[in-house]
Amino acid sequence: MDNLVSFGEAVYKSITPSPSTFFVKTLHLTSVSFFTLDICSIVGKFKFLESLNLTKCDGIRYLTIDEYHYLRCLTVLDCPDLYFIWIIHVVLQSIRFRGRVCQICSVGDWVFADDAMLHFREGRGDGGVGSLEFYYPNLSVIANVRILTLCKWTFEAVIGPALFSGRKDFRFNELKELLWINSSIEENKFDALFFFLKFCPSLERLFIKVQYSVLNYVI
Repeated sequence: MDNLVSFGEAVYKSITPSPSTFFVKTLHLTSVSFFTLDICSIVGKFKFLESLNLTKCDGIRYLTIDEYHYLRCLTVLDCPDLYFIWIIHVVLQSIRFRGRVCQICSVGDWVFADDAMLHFREGRGDGGVGSLEFYYPNLSVIANVRILTLCKWTFEAVIGPALFSGRKDFRFNELKELLWINSSIEENKFDALFFFLKFCPSLERLFIKVQYSVLNYVI
């Protein structure tokens, strides 16, 4: 019997696939505490991953998305310790981010072809947002999207400074649909939106979300 058990274990080990051969297409991690190296190691095991979603995961200071040839959708929601996202040689169709402001950088062949959400709701409280070098990468992330969700705070603190600093020739030429999240319905609270619209020559649909209400306009 001992020989059979040993034989069985040997067979099991020989046929058990390594994580890199798993055909996992969607990975959703919620309320899990990680060190940066842990999350990069775990995600790196799934080479066929198409969609990665991190929600309320503490302890991640930076996230590297490197050579995931199948990855198309990246969603990061309410991960308070995250400072940087590096996207290396990955072509994404969708990126969605909500939480404290962070820097999103890309290296190599990359594109955000369809939609993006940048819903930064607060600063880092440590001086992490203060230089133009910080703003430009985030502006590049949304440069060619067709569908964009953007909140007023994100525009004023992150995107606007890049446009104000000599990039007034920049245009979101591919943008067709915009969801703008505003903090108030007061008229003077929409100045940022009106300024942003000057950079959107091809916009067709505009949605405005004010707290719990949504206004819908077709241009």
